[in-house]
Amino acid sequence: MNRRNKNKELAASHRIASIDALRGLMVLWLIGGRELLNELLALSPVPVPVTIRNLTQYTPGSGLQPADLVFPLLLFLSGCAIPLSLERLSLAGKSVAVRILRRVTSLVLLQLILNGLLQFKWSSLSLAGPLTIYACGYLFTALLVLRLPRRFCIPAVAVLVGFWVLILAQVASRGILQANLQTAPLRINWIQPELLDFIFPTAANGRPLRFGILFAIPATCMMLSGAITARWLSDNRSGWSRLSGLIVAAIVCLSAGISWAGRGDLVPYIWSGPFLLTSIGVCVASLLLAHLLIDLPGQGAGALFLMVMGRNTIILAITPALMSFSEISGFLFGGIARLSGELAEVTLILGSITIQWLILLAAFRSRLRFHA
Repeated sequence: MNRRNKNKELAASHRIASIDALRGLMVLWLIGGRELLNELLALSPVPVPVTIRNLTQYTPGSGLQPADLVFPLLLFLSGCAIPLSLERLSLAGKSVAVRILRRVTSLVLLQLILNGLLQFKWSSLSLAGPLTIYACGYLFTALLVLRLPRRFCIPAVAVLVGFWVLILAQVASRGILQANLQTAPLRINWIQPELLDFIFPTAANGRPLRFGILFAIPATCMMLSGAITARWLSDNRSGWSRLSGLIVAAIVCLSAGISWAGRGDLVPYIWSGPFLLTSIGVCVASLLLAHLLIDLPGQGAGALFLMVMGRNTIILAITPALMSFSEISGFLFGGIARLSGELAEVTLILGSITIQWLILLAAFRSRLRFHA
């Protein structure tokens, strides 16, 4: 019994604080950080260059802005948590397979509910959505982490990237994808048109929807890369060995992605090959920086605000469908906003962020966990 209790304590304590903190920073961006930054830039007493204003915007076509990296980074960080969570389950003597199946099922069900399952409009009901992509990526990554030897994980990422590039070539050759892809001249016809329309749906303007089922492939690339990085950080290596490995990985991925993107293939909304490699490099570099700032000084010291949001990311995918935080903020802080003059909108955004943070704090204190 004592040994089992010891294993449970070890499993509970085996966390990397920088993962939760960095994920919390991305959540902060999604729940109002982007709007807050836009408002502050608009209120700047000095003219703000257009290039700086565009940093908060998503790229409509080729090119890359920091905002385009938010969802890839969330997937990467969720992948970082997968080997650690599976290890905790194993040490606690719980069924890993049951937990994986339960999580995948619950995520897909939540996406269906958000897409209108409870409205019983079966003709318009769709599986497409970020939670479905996340669930598929989680399933494939967890299986690879459990069954694939470590030395094969990096080649697996390379194979997935190559497979995704072939898929994009298939889509481009059919005229479904309107993008300047160097892979477009390839002519491969191993996916039936009807199936392709289902797993790679397109919007009215001809663009592929970012959350079609087929996007589980690049999602798995990001999450498996995160799992590899987390394993590297959690292994018993010297501090310099851990840091040097991450530096090399970031440089290699960024160099490969940028070199490849020189041909005009950097298209975020379809997760092109160069975008995938560049995103992995940026994610590894971001985690390295967070590791230096948070883990090495003292396991999350000073990062509690971000860690609260990073531990329960799924909650924030559900609550906006149930309540309007902007309306709640207006009800609670409307008076203060009217007295704030030009800062009225900033006050309301800060109020909305505060309300959502308090919800996550309650979940954090009750030890609820809604993430990978």
